[in-house]
Amino acid sequence: MELDKLLNTSRAKAAWWMRHAEGGGAFVENTIHVVDLLRYLIGEIETVSALIVERPDSTPDLDIPLSHCVTYGFECGAVANATTCTALTRGGRSNLLILADQDLMQLRGGELRWAEEVIECPERNSYAAEMRAFIDAISSGEANELRSPYADGIKSLGAVLAAEVSAERGGEPVKLAEYL
Repeated sequence: MELDKLLNTSRAKAAWWMRHAEGGGAFVENTIHVVDLLRYLIGEIETVSALIVERPDSTPDLDIPLSHCVTYGFECGAVANATTCTALTRGGRSNLLILADQDLMQLRGGELRWAEEVIECPERNSYAAEMRAFIDAISSGEANELRSPYADGIKSLGAVLAAEVSAERGGEPVKLAEYL
């Protein structure tokens, strides 16, 4: 299947993240982008603690938890919380709130709010562009079009997978340096 067609087919986008064994589930697929952004804005993650709500109606086609609630502790002393939920049957939203130095920043959809300022961001298919750059880099062996090097992506993946380990341990904090 052609890459453009694959990236624009909702069945292809959704099928693999509905089963944990095929890529870690919706938590890994969605939350890694939030972790990338948090690491960019705040710094490196030191500890991860997570709890999950199991899906009451798991099936072979949908075996991922209903939701994850994760607290990330950063080396600088900051904390952040990320919640990923798969309860909705359609649509969804992404919302990031950051409180720093008595200011509140909110990133939601195509809009950034900071103090009294609102910045509209144009709608675009950034995930498709991101996936295209990643697949091209792997295919060609040239990573110069990527904005984040592979080693940096591994750090974000480590923080997301550490959340899965913490959830398996009932929310016990995981020190990322020991886990990686």
